[in-house]
Amino acid sequence: MQGDTVTRRIPLDPETLKRMPAMRRLLAMPEWKNLLRYVASFNCEPILTVQTILSHVTDAPPDPQTNFHIDTFHPTMKAWLFLTDVAADEGPFTYVPGSHRLTKRRLAWERRTAINAASGLDRLSGRGSFRASPAELKRMGYADPVAFAVPGNTLVVGDTVGFHARGPSLRPAVRIEVWAYDRHNPFLPLAGFDVWSLMGLARWRTRIEWWLLDRLEQLGLRKNVWRPVGPLTADAPPRIV
Repeated sequence: MQGDTVTRRIPLDPETLKRMPAMRRLLAMPEWKNLLRYVASFNCEPILTVQTILSHVTDAPPDPQTNFHIDTFHPTMKAWLFLTDVAADEGPFTYVPGSHRLTKRRLAWERRTAINAASGLDRLSGRGSFRASPAELKRMGYADPVAFAVPGNTLVVGDTVGFHARGPSLRPAVRIEVWAYDRHNPFLPLAGFDVWSLMGLARWRTRIEWWLLDRLEQLGLRKNVWRPVGPLTADAPPRIV
């Protein structure tokens, strides 16, 4: 949960996919696999979940994902196959065209932000996901953001080294999507090297990482922001724990 918004994820692991033949066919399609790998710059299996975004579910500060941000300093892929219609005023994915290109102004901004992040910017910028205001985007010379208000069954794939945000939702809303994510080490010389795939665990990665985070939290070393809520369908009402 971030701010007043709940993010629910159902991992698309082999056990879950046994009950989802249509999903298995989707994930095996060359058109799906090739496009995601092209944008990610790596020939590797991405993290895959069914994701639900439930906005305005509690009285809390605004969702921080509505601020324009980058995910990290190098090309990173995220994809959304929207399973529901996404209205313009119900949290559409929003992207700043051309912002995946690192211009001189952009690099100067990143350097300043990196220096300031070490001395107390917001928590997410401090973790490397730098936030930018609309005025800063203008000074970097980028075009106006484009909001993807799209019908269901639309696939959007983005390089999230570019500036993007979840558009504001003016009312409680539910957005359901097949969500894919791939961020690999940019310093690896091989575009196809993936330890998870070599071990046959790529599709189990999400559950393994959640299990490890639970163990770290039990040891008092790190809090796991993801909370199990039991068996739920993607469109179930929010359950806050």
